[in-house]
Amino acid sequence: MYFLLLISLIYSKHATTWSFMHMADWGGSDAPKYTKTAQCDAGNAMDDIAQKYNIDTILAVGDNFYHYGVTADNAKGYFEHTFNNVYKGQMLDKAKFYAVAGNHDHRGDVSAQINYPLDKWVFPSHWYSFTKDIGNGMTAQFIMIDTVELVGESYHDKANNVFVAATGPKNLQRAESQWSFIEDELAQSTADFLFVAGHYPVYSPCSHGSTTDLVKYLKPLLEQYEVTAYIAGHDHCASYVDEGLGPVYPMNGMGDECCYQPKKMKKMMKLIDESDLKFYVARDNKAQYGKPEAGFNSYTLHSDGTMEIRYHDEKGKVIFSTTSKSRRVQNSLASSQEEEVSTLEATQLALVGASACLFGFFITWLWFRCTRKPNLEDLQADLMMETENQA
Repeated sequence: MYFLLLISLIYSKHATTWSFMHMADWGGSDAPKYTKTAQCDAGNAMDDIAQKYNIDTILAVGDNFYHYGVTADNAKGYFEHTFNNVYKGQMLDKAKFYAVAGNHDHRGDVSAQINYPLDKWVFPSHWYSFTKDIGNGMTAQFIMIDTVELVGESYHDKANNVFVAATGPKNLQRAESQWSFIEDELAQSTADFLFVAGHYPVYSPCSHGSTTDLVKYLKPLLEQYEVTAYIAGHDHCASYVDEGLGPVYPMNGMGDECCYQPKKMKKMMKLIDESDLKFYVARDNKAQYGKPEAGFNSYTLHSDGTMEIRYHDEKGKVIFSTTSKSRRVQNSLASSQEEEVSTLEATQLALVGASACLFGFFITWLWFRCTRKPNLEDLQADLMMETENQA
């Protein structure tokens, strides 16, 4: 126990933290307006939070430009007014925004967003991964996916006021290619914290609801490969689900507005236990949280495997916070402690064995010296030799 305490104290001495943020459905308005007031307020608050937690990594998980994405012809105006002039400040100007496409982005030309020549915009492909060194020899990996290509288009049919769920990918070959990419990345990952981020949520209580194919096909992979969290948006509300199975599900699609009604709450509760939904904010309960008009999330990773998750409103105020644990870090720490204990026990056993041997040899030698009787014949022979020498 003393040794484990010592290891814990040494580990705590070298503990480290690293933070990042995520935003979704932040795409503002159509040109020439480009932005929404709540979006701009959230952008200002994000710079404040980035300064507080020294954040330089931000996930932008889809619906980056409303309502029809961008094309090569209009991308410059949208990037300048909807993105660059909103998400700015002391920290945000130096940060990297890692983007994926949402359903509204697919109404335009997603390729016009990929590799757009802006230093803080990172969007190399429809799906990709990147890894961050978070200190203390630890890493966080982010697998960024295109959920529209993966499971199909989900949208709001405004004419009939119906939210249409994703019903399957348009291009099966690209979907299969992406599924292979996801599983390969998960299987090969050695990261201490492992994240998957995409536009559609696995679980959501609001108008769009949970995503059937992600529940059926992605969720088992997240559990199998000990993913820390699946981060998403899409529904213009927020929720947090923790089933106690490893991955947690922070969903926040309040990038420029809040909130949709929790129309799919009953359907979601058929997929999870009632206690698994730890938090949600939607139109029916937003008064409890100060009536947020927009929002974003921040995360802090600790070297003991703890992850702090904070939901902020457009002013930066925390309306909900919680913690979870990376099973990858927990397993690694447990394995390291077992190895240390095993090494200590082997060393102690060797020392005890060596001590026992030395002690036994000493006792045997002492007993022999103290209990040995002189041999009379030898004494007589010695006396005769001594007498002859004297003569």
